[in-house]
Amino acid sequence: MSRDNEAFKKIEDKLKELKFSVNEDVVQSIYEMASKEDGEGDPGKLIEMLVEDGTLMRLQLNSKESDKKRLNEEWRASRRSGVYSERVTPETFQLRYYPKNEETMKFLSDILVGDIPFGFLNPDQKIRLIESMELIEIKCGTFVMHEEDVGSQMYIVESGEFEVTRGGCFLRKLSRGSFFGEIALLHNIPRTATVKAISDGKVWVVEQTSFSGIRMNGQDPKQEDHSGGSERE
Repeated sequence: MSRDNEAFKKIEDKLKELKFSVNEDVVQSIYEMASKEDGEGDPGKLIEMLVEDGTLMRLQLNSKESDKKRLNEEWRASRRSGVYSERVTPETFQLRYYPKNEETMKFLSDILVGDIPFGFLNPDQKIRLIESMELIEIKCGTFVMHEEDVGSQMYIVESGEFEVTRGGCFLRKLSRGSFFGEIALLHNIPRTATVKAISDGKVWVVEQTSFSGIRMNGQDPKQEDHSGGSERE
């Protein structure tokens, strides 16, 4: 496919605007997707759609040619099937509240500074999201999430160490302040990695329904207070 320099520049500029790294393979893949959209026009709108449905994050994680082809096909299929995050309405949404001290609020707020997915929230909504996070204990050896499973939660590490693998291959270790599973807040897509606790630890859980409900309406009522974190695996 011949290169359209103007289109490539628009894609690169939009990625920079959204604070994404500009990867040549990713730009090429987005260009190819846009070319198949029957002249829908502005690649910026396409990129915003790719952010919303999780494809852009996955493109950046998987830039090999075979992965680009698969993700291209999956994205087009998702547009046909309409597989999006769980629908939340003002009538059904209730935000559960877990009290936190000032130190914990600062720790969590310092983490929610990225553009994706937290850039979709204003400062007040970020505070409400932090208030909704539940702290749970994770025992050594517990798998927090499995590759290819569809998830609806994001996790922030409070303590302990966690190992990230993909296809059985070690990728990295996570410790206090790390977070993972964030794309699940936007879209119901398979997890791209497996995360296992390699020590006892604690994680803050961010629910997709809380994130979606807060985005929809930052003034929804909270349920009664709950102290501490219930333990679950």
